[in-house]
This record gives sequence, structure tokens and C-alpha cells, in this order.
Amino acid sequence: MKKVISISLSMLALTILFVSPLFAAKIAVKDYQTTVEMKDSSITVQTKIIPNSSEPIKKLNLTARKAADEKITEVAVSVNGKPLAVKVAEKTHEWAGKKVVSYVIDQELTEPLSEGGEISITYTVGNTAKDGYIQIPLFIPPWKLVQAGMPFQATFKLPKGKYFQGKSMPISYKVESSGDGESVAFRNLNAPAGLYVAVGDDPAGFFTWGAKWTITMFVLILLCSFFYLRYEMRQIKGRAA
Repeated sequence: MKKVISISLSMLALTILFVSPLFAAKIAVKDYQTTVEMKDSSITVQTKIIPNSSEPIKKLNLTARKAADEKITEVAVSVNGKPLAVKVAEKTHEWAGKKVVSYVIDQELTEPLSEGGEISITYTVGNTAKDGYIQIPLFIPPWKLVQAGMPFQATFKLPKGKYFQGKSMPISYKVESSGDGESVAFRNLNAPAGLYVAVGDDPAGFFTWGAKWTITMFVLILLCSFFYLRYEMRQIKGRAA
């Protein structure tokens, strides 16, 4: 009997030993907020990341993937309001079968980041224009976003005299206008690798990309409704005959 109990306890201990890592607390991002502000020829990005982890975070790893030839400079990072000296390295790696260049921050934290802590990143982006679009790479952590609500929030601000044009990312947005210029706010379940917007010196007018998409969908719904009603009327006439 003692041998049976001993074997059972040993098996239970082994089960706990091998299974417990599967249920270990994983780091997730509870809140990711970024504000992109364009002033003349410079673009400033301010990002705030709030991780959700019961275990202290001892290392900071952030990656911003370049879309074209944009340059990231003047990077400043703080953890819980305290400045953190970081080195930003450019690394080339494979992504979707292509070679891409990314800006990488890989830094040990002098003070571990605990639950409710905050990571702040501020940087300047230059040379962002490509095919009429402004490309904004974002520093993304390796942790997934909490799949509840809309943890990713982005705000893009333009100076006075500049206007949003055509298709952009965020794809669905509402442009807010004020005396200081236009701005858009966007919320999403996941964080994109970057943002891109088309900007011009004249207002976009009514036929923006969003308006065209809405009109196209409305016309398709009308056509589907028309053919459906026509089919039903034929069916009714066939029964009556």
C-alpha cells in the first residue's frame, strides 16, 4: 500500500513538473497607445505600452520594421517614468520571403517592470514618403495584445494646411477638423507593424477612398436585392400558372 501511495505521489509530482510550464503566466499587452504628429517636414511618434504580467519583466525587446527608406532617430525610452539608456540597432532578416530591415531595441532592465508598469517610447521619423504615402513604423513588443476590447489605439495629427487623402491605414477612420489641423483616431484588436496615410495640400472632397467604398457596397446591396426580388416574383408567377 505504501509503495502504491509513493508511486502515485511521484507521478503527481512529475505531472505538476511537466504541466506547470504550460500554465505559466504569459506576458500580454493590456494597452498600446500611439500618437503620430506631423509638423512641417518632421514626424514625432509617442507610444505608450502597458504590459499585463504577473511575473516581473526583466528584458525589453521592441522591433520597428521599415516599409521603405524611412529613418528613425532621436529615440527616447522610459520605464515607469524613468529614462532608460537604449541602443537602437538596424538588423536585416527574412519576412514573408523578403529581406527587410528593422530597428531593434534589445535591452536588459535595471529595474524589472512589474504589473501595471508602463513603457514609453518617443522618436522621430524621416524620409517617410513612398508613392504618395507617409510610412510610419511602430515599435512592437514580442507579446500579443490582450484579446478583449480594443487595446491598440492610434491617433494621427496633421498640421494646419495638410489634409488626409485616399486610402490609408487606419483603413476606417473619421477625420476630425479643428483650427490646428485634421486628426484621425483608430482602435483595433491587434497592433499593425506600421501606419501609412496619404496627405495632400487640398481637402480630399466628397469622393474619398472611404466614400467610394461605401457607395460601391451600397450599389452591390441594391443589385443583390433587385435580382433576389426578381427571382421571387418569377417563382410566384410560376406557381400561379
